[in-house]
Amino acid sequence: MPKIEDGYTKIANEIMDALCRYRIPGEQRQCLDFILRKTYGFNKKEDRISNGQFCKATGLKKPSVCRALKGLIDKNIVSKKVNNYIPSYCFNKHYKKWKVLAKKITVSKKVILGVTKKLPTKESTTKEIKTFLSDSKEVRLSNLLLSKILQRNPDHKKPNIQTWAKEVDYMIRLDKRDPQKIANLIDWVQSDTFEQNNVLCTAKLRKRYDALFLKMGGGTGNNNGCQVSSADETTSMLDKIERR
Repeated sequence: MPKIEDGYTKIANEIMDALCRYRIPGEQRQCLDFILRKTYGFNKKEDRISNGQFCKATGLKKPSVCRALKGLIDKNIVSKKVNNYIPSYCFNKHYKKWKVLAKKITVSKKVILGVTKKLPTKESTTKEIKTFLSDSKEVRLSNLLLSKILQRNPDHKKPNIQTWAKEVDYMIRLDKRDPQKIANLIDWVQSDTFEQNNVLCTAKLRKRYDALFLKMGGGTGNNNGCQVSSADETTSMLDKIERR
């Protein structure tokens, strides 16, 4: 059982309070405690301490001891004097002269990942959603396809026309498709007994546009026996859908 009678290290409470407020890494604190034990513990201001003594007392390897002592010296908590082979170490009780450490900041995992991967900003994540008017070509062509499907299946689930219109917009704006040819293709597809059940949305129509257009005849006049509405008939159909 430890007893004061067997020896103790006398240290002022003011210094202990200062040590409580000052964050010292583990290895450095181990070496500092040993310095206090070898100095204040024997009523001395400084003492010659070898690296081997530090290693034996703390259980640390020599590289860790050297690194810890350098850290204490850099912080001005400990001073070192080289006397022959074994250096002397002295604890600096003037704690106001200890170097002030930068405040420890806890960094979240997101921020750490942001070093290599830029996190999206509010501006970059804000997306403008385009809305198509009811009289636009995109909506009218979407409604044309829907009306053809409903003629065959009145219970067909009503789609999101804006989503369909977006695909039509891609066909016109990105794929450079002519709106009238899209209308003709819709008319033909929904008249073809094989393809009418394979193309039930504008996304599928866009994906298979070239193959369907060639199958329809591709402007050569060959439509595999299926009647394709004229431009005036198709425009009339679109106008009817618009007025609904």
